[in-house]
Amino acid sequence: MRNKRRKIEELKSKATILDVGCGTGEFLHEMQQHGWQTTGLETNERAADYAKAEYGLSVSTSELAGVDFEESSFDVITFWHVLEHVLDPVQTLMIARRILKDDGIILVACPNVESADARFYGSNWVALDAPRHLSHFVPATLARACEKSALEIFKLQPMFLDAIYNCLMSELLVAKMGGNKIFMAPALWIRGCLLAAVSLNTSMFKREKGSAVLYFARKRER
Repeated sequence: MRNKRRKIEELKSKATILDVGCGTGEFLHEMQQHGWQTTGLETNERAADYAKAEYGLSVSTSELAGVDFEESSFDVITFWHVLEHVLDPVQTLMIARRILKDDGIILVACPNVESADARFYGSNWVALDAPRHLSHFVPATLARACEKSALEIFKLQPMFLDAIYNCLMSELLVAKMGGNKIFMAPALWIRGCLLAAVSLNTSMFKREKGSAVLYFARKRER
């Protein structure tokens, strides 16, 4: 959570932030603790209730399209592994643009189906996460979605921890599909670590090849 906050505070500080799909609120709590005015959306009522009770956060149990925020309400809007879950990503981004301040930024983190680990694991790549993930993106397709929403991507970076998670959890799927007991398959864990290292090394030289990618977007002229 500190790392996420620091990425944002390189560009903005102590402003208004909306986290779409805020879960149990740990990220917004981190932001709130450092002077940010926070708002969250979370469709899972149990998670939203926890965020409100545990951290005193303002959280609505609604999708973005279901809340009538005023135009230009937020300095920062974040989608941490959320956009791939929504029915209409372009409409969602269009709404986000409307409620974003003119100098605001939108952060979108999502899996990358062109990454080295995605190509290696194929249908066993854990980040496919069917049927919960309704869409999948690569940098070019997310850029087009932003273009249709009058947004532009001005920065992207790989999410290194996601590569480790995706590779190790994909090995878990491989083991399960093969009927193997996890403790009996150390070779799979070793392979997962090696694939994570390959994915990380690739994304260091080609950011657009990260296992998951964090995109920074802003408004552009219509």
